[in-house]
Amino acid sequence: MFALLSLTLLLGGGVEPKLSPTELAARIDEHILAKMKAAKVPPAQLTSDAEFVRRVYLDLTGRVPDILSARDFIDNPAKDKRAALIRRLLADKRYSVHWANVWRSWLVADGSDQMFQFFGPQMEGFLREQLRENVSYDQLVTRLLLPSAGGTGSQILYQSQQSRPENMASIATR
Repeated sequence: MFALLSLTLLLGGGVEPKLSPTELAARIDEHILAKMKAAKVPPAQLTSDAEFVRRVYLDLTGRVPDILSARDFIDNPAKDKRAALIRRLLADKRYSVHWANVWRSWLVADGSDQMFQFFGPQMEGFLREQLRENVSYDQLVTRLLLPSAGGTGSQILYQSQQSRPENMASIATR
């Protein structure tokens, strides 16, 4: 989870803030490809449209696409259809619901105890809102870890971890 923050900080440290998403993606790709080349790992081949549509739906919404959506995507001749599908799925409410559930499971462990039953839904609600508002990962993590950032996220997280430093350290370093 916090690897995303590390990547953000790593790239954000020396990157001009005015990079377009395409330029930022190219910069990230350069870093990844350099590491792969150093490790002598060849890049994977481009996946088929059928495989791509299934994977991107699972990754972003937690579900496989329905048959009509998959067929429409596969039959679409547009060159930018993959980027368009990603944009559409990121705007879909299923994205925020799925990823709020994933993040909550990382931050507030599942359980049958009263603490989980109380804090789990609160944390998911907070995370859904942040994801719907497209809050950047660095801001999201700041809102979770720093009470001074002023927000319910850090209150929920600290309370769910019983405000114990060792519990917070465990969560923050996962």
